[in-house]
Amino acid sequence: GQRPLTAADVQLNCDESMRLLPDAVKFWREKMSGIPLYGGIDWGQDSSKSHTVMFVGGYYQGKFRVIFAHRFVGAESDLRAQMEKICRIIDTFQLARVGVDYGGGLHPNDELLRKYGSQRIVRFQYSTPSVFMKWDSNLGRYIIHRSEVMSAIFNSIKRGTVYRFPAWKDFAQPFAADMLSIFSEYNEHMHMTQYKKSPNNTDDSFHALLFMTCASMMDVPRPDIFVPNAAIDRRLTD
Repeated sequence: GQRPLTAADVQLNCDESMRLLPDAVKFWREKMSGIPLYGGIDWGQDSSKSHTVMFVGGYYQGKFRVIFAHRFVGAESDLRAQMEKICRIIDTFQLARVGVDYGGGLHPNDELLRKYGSQRIVRFQYSTPSVFMKWDSNLGRYIIHRSEVMSAIFNSIKRGTVYRFPAWKDFAQPFAADMLSIFSEYNEHMHMTQYKKSPNNTDDSFHALLFMTCASMMDVPRPDIFVPNAAIDRRLTD
């Protein structure tokens, strides 16, 4: 398969003045005070191939800046420890909305929904609907077209005009490495490109970024990311 991103693509989005050190994170949190901040959580499976990752970001000077990123490992692999820290992060940053992975977090999502409500905790489920993203009122979550939405985020990173990530020295491991572990394969049966991760590698950071971006679009639509495209619409409905 082909890799949709190169290290140069990701590094193009890195801002060397943005560090993930505690003082730097606090600086950016205070700098963006009054600006809506969003979170994204991809739930891990507590194994070497999957970790829970959380991103926090918001718009500043026209760019969606990731000002905090965290992978839960070691003692934080325990779900109770994760939940306590996630709630502290939500409260500290006063997150407007948090996009969460429906598939891997049934119990923790329920806990977050009960604490923060459905307007702030937004669940996303990967599938293959006929559009990029649609709200299912019966299920109480958004259904998003996995391949198309992933493609849109990859393209946004490659353009270098949407995001600003932390300095490469902080972001390269494990966050950028997660993004670079994904490869594409064309599925002849489904007539579409599918994305998979390399064996023994993780890709959680990319999905945390994706869920955060989707949650932000409830307040800040980005037609330049999810571009209405008649050809795509026809293909999805075939």
